[in-house]
Amino acid sequence: MSSSRRRCLKNSDHFCYICGEYVFNDCRKVISELVKNTYFEYFRMLLDKNEQSWAPNCVCKSCVKYLRLWKSGKRNAFKFQTPTIWREPRNHLEDCYFCTVNVNGLNTKNQAK
Repeated sequence: MSSSRRRCLKNSDHFCYICGEYVFNDCRKVISELVKNTYFEYFRMLLDKNEQSWAPNCVCKSCVKYLRLWKSGKRNAFKFQTPTIWREPRNHLEDCYFCTVNVNGLNTKNQAK
């Protein structure tokens, strides 16, 4: 199914582009040039949203913090070695990450569990 015709049950912008986790409003950050550049330096992958309009347009505060600490030399590694690799879903009922992730019952108190 074409991405232009698919109807996701969840907004892709509620997920972090880097780690793929569900992100609440107060923990979302815009993908800045600093994030793009540091992401490329660490992972050796471009963070290019122009080619992936269906992918998340934000990152979580945690990923931004880890990137900044790595960039400043205060951490020697990120919390994981491979970021989420996004690919365009073919069928949103079975193949769409955003539709298949169960976020029912998640709130700011139990998200970390």
